[in-house]
Amino acid sequence: YSRYWRRFFDPIAVRLQLCDEKYRAETIILPLIDNSVYDGLASILGGDPEPLDALPVPDRNIFSMALRLNKKKLLTRAKPFLGMTRELRQLGAKEPNQKIVEQFLTQGIGNQVGMHVYDASPMFEFNMVGFLGDMMGSWRGVNRMADELIPISFLISSLNSPVYISLPVENAEIVDKFLDELDTVFASMARQGSRGGWFDVEMDFYRVPLEKDDHNVRCYSMSVAPIKWRMFFARIDNGLYIASKRFILDDLAAMAKKEQTDKGPIAHGMVRVRPENWDKVLPSYKMGWSENCRKACFSNLGEMSSVARAMSASKAARPTAKTVHREADKLHAVHFYCPEGGKYVHSADGKQITCDVHGSPAQPRQPAALVSASPVGRLMKDFSGLTVELTFLDDGLHAIVTVDRK
Repeated sequence: YSRYWRRFFDPIAVRLQLCDEKYRAETIILPLIDNSVYDGLASILGGDPEPLDALPVPDRNIFSMALRLNKKKLLTRAKPFLGMTRELRQLGAKEPNQKIVEQFLTQGIGNQVGMHVYDASPMFEFNMVGFLGDMMGSWRGVNRMADELIPISFLISSLNSPVYISLPVENAEIVDKFLDELDTVFASMARQGSRGGWFDVEMDFYRVPLEKDDHNVRCYSMSVAPIKWRMFFARIDNGLYIASKRFILDDLAAMAKKEQTDKGPIAHGMVRVRPENWDKVLPSYKMGWSENCRKACFSNLGEMSSVARAMSASKAARPTAKTVHREADKLHAVHFYCPEGGKYVHSADGKQITCDVHGSPAQPRQPAALVSASPVGRLMKDFSGLTVELTFLDDGLHAIVTVDRK
């Protein structure tokens, strides 16, 4: 501990709660040493913790990440949006009124920002939580984390599923005034025409009404050769939203007057998974879980096959799969098992262990979907939600992970 772990964890306390309706893990970690991710999060998050899921949540929302930003500190250090003047001037666009921008950031919007993913059939497998973790872990620098975490996540996620960003509104009049100011900026950018070059970039901007509402929705689009990427944004009631698809804003407008009963944890950071809304994305998820089970099973086969070869090389009687399994468990102080309920089988030459469900790395097999009767299948059948909450206290980081069960 003194040589290795203390660089990252300075004493830690853990409390577990295991019951029929949920699993809950809670930790207190004192301020970490030599950890840029912790330092970066502690710098951009702060102030009094707030409910992080208070805005309306559509029925197709499957994933939410929300942050309570230390807005005053970030505005003092980074001045976001205020440094865009040079870039806009290079594009030939109208520069926004700096006073309106400052009022929007300081008084118009609240202290939170959230990113949400909609249920849809994905074009490719994308692990959102893993991506966010890898991105934060690879960064060195607070400003880059604050400025790029949400925009990059939004852009990449929108290539695979409908996504939207939410900002709570403190002063609707100031926000509407800021949006009107943006209209002139984006309209002037759209009038510049094509930028030319190997990849021809063309910008467009217009207003469009919602399906069953009189809210004005702005659409800003950017075309690169034959590919077009659209961004829709609007203030709806007490929320400002930026969405990759217009129907998301239609859903939010239909929920604008509904009271949100569960306003989420009171914390500085939150991640929430809503499996009750999985529909179109579920087949892809099940296939991904099954593939991960096969990989986990194959990682066991190497250890067990080594034990089988060693036992077969001895002069004793040829070992059975059961005795090999028992000796491998004893040697490695773990219990090897197939996550999808497969049985480990001894080969005829006594030198290899295979799985009757997944085969072997040389001849792999894959079930068409996650085996529902397997331990993982039963676990996912009982899974009804996940919430992760982070709160930065004076003494350190308070983290809670709650897995809800049916």
